[in-house]
Amino acid sequence: MTQLKNPTAGGTLSGVDLQLEDLTREQKTVLGRIAHRFREAAVGQVLTGPPETGKSTLAEMVGKCLEEQSETVLISKGKDPAGGQKRLMFEAYGAYPYFLSAVLKQLGFFVRGEEPDLVEQLVEQLRKLRTEDKRLLLIIDDAQDISPTVWKRLQPWLDYQDRGVRMIQVLLVGSPELKKKLGDPAMRGWRRWIHGTYDLSLVKGWKLAGEEARRMLKRACEVINEKTQPTDPIRPPQISWFAVQKIVKESGGRPGRMKELLKRVLSANIREGGSRIS
Repeated sequence: MTQLKNPTAGGTLSGVDLQLEDLTREQKTVLGRIAHRFREAAVGQVLTGPPETGKSTLAEMVGKCLEEQSETVLISKGKDPAGGQKRLMFEAYGAYPYFLSAVLKQLGFFVRGEEPDLVEQLVEQLRKLRTEDKRLLLIIDDAQDISPTVWKRLQPWLDYQDRGVRMIQVLLVGSPELKKKLGDPAMRGWRRWIHGTYDLSLVKGWKLAGEEARRMLKRACEVINEKTQPTDPIRPPQISWFAVQKIVKESGGRPGRMKELLKRVLSANIREGGSRIS
């Protein structure tokens, strides 16, 4: 597994460090690989999977892990950004000028003008980032919904350079349909810039489920101990295979739902003073 370089390594725990502890083993592995490849100057990467796998949250964590070297812009219909951008976000998927406007507004600049004005301002922002020794990281959620026109107009930006450095990196996040779309002949220009493709899955297999359940219980106990500072720290209870199977069945293998169910079970176990979840 690629080791994930934390932005605050050697210092106090940051929000990113704390969030890392809540990821499944697969999520940590994928996050580490994506961050590593972007640090090695990869231009484009793809992250797909069902909504329940937490891929959108993971994509945002990529931006946080790379904040020292990148300015991150998130294009997402699932977010309600500050400044009344929700409509702008939706329009960005279908119209190139709106996409440029959404990017510029998150960079702290927005011009109401024609497309050439928007392009000029984006170039200016990229030059500014270059002086700060940073790149622009575009995270595009629900990328399978981007219109063919926007795909086509965005492609030339992937080769935009300033003093020998390609200034734009893109993380495409979407459903499994996104991989099919990238396989279309019309997407040949994009494919040459894709340097990594990852597919998150639901928690499957009893061995993996058991490992994740025990890890989640351990993490939940750590959080409780950190918050309450009890004289006698709470220790993770043992969990039977029957309990693991029931939790996996109830959660459908969704990591977030598994975590929620395990927290409830742990709370009940603590109240009853038990040492085993069966």
